[in-house]
Amino acid sequence: MRTSVSATLVLVGLAGCTNPYDREGSEPYECRDGADNDEDGYYDCDDNGCWDSPDCDGGGDDTGHDTGDTNDNDTNDTDTNDTDTNDTGNPDTGGPCTTFVCDFETLDVTLTIDYDAPDGLCSDLFPACDCVLVYEGSGTFDNGSGWRGTFGGKWRLASVTPDTPACQTYSAGVWRDEVTEDAYHSVHFTSGGGMLDTWVVHSTKSGVDPIFVASDAMAAGQYSVWDMQRTYSASTNAVTHTESFTWSMEGLVEIQTDLTAQFTFDAP
Repeated sequence: MRTSVSATLVLVGLAGCTNPYDREGSEPYECRDGADNDEDGYYDCDDNGCWDSPDCDGGGDDTGHDTGDTNDNDTNDTDTNDTDTNDTGNPDTGGPCTTFVCDFETLDVTLTIDYDAPDGLCSDLFPACDCVLVYEGSGTFDNGSGWRGTFGGKWRLASVTPDTPACQTYSAGVWRDEVTEDAYHSVHFTSGGGMLDTWVVHSTKSGVDPIFVASDAMAAGQYSVWDMQRTYSASTNAVTHTESFTWSMEGLVEIQTDLTAQFTFDAP
């Protein structure tokens, strides 16, 4: 998994924090070299890090109606009447929604991030502290295309434990609108719908695809978790994703981080 912090958590509010992951496509040749450069089980154009690469027909997407092309590999079509049957990139952002994703009525999201720092270093000036942050979101189905569904609703920081200035600092790594708490949530399932791959919480309706660079994601009003590959259970309409990783604060202190993302869908 990766967060943007891919699903990979990068705390952009803390100077010196480093992203523990690289991504496929960070070098131009990586989308055509036949290697799994980020070791996530996908390579070249099958890895979402390459979806916007020119090697994968990224950046050349059309916006007209494709009614005869059955092997379209555009990654960001804005068609509203697309009948392609073999898109190989991101789900079209404007095409018809014909999968079970269209049947979802609501989505609830809980994101829990548990930071475990070495003992004796916690202070307001150097917040290497043990902290748990819980974010909560919800939304009502707004639009969908292919295996992508977008929900309009809310996203907020629900709790910080302990609620100290040092622990509050960690919240800078996850985007949210602190004033209105308004947000969209987009979920991307793998083809066939068996697994939830990507979740994006975003400020604008069009921002359905993940931005892989943490600083760019924050500037665009977005936070995402991708490469989850978690099985979707139709019996419970729920998905739970967990991961653990370590990142470096100021290049001096290793912070162990445990992330849990829970998704619950409501369908008739």
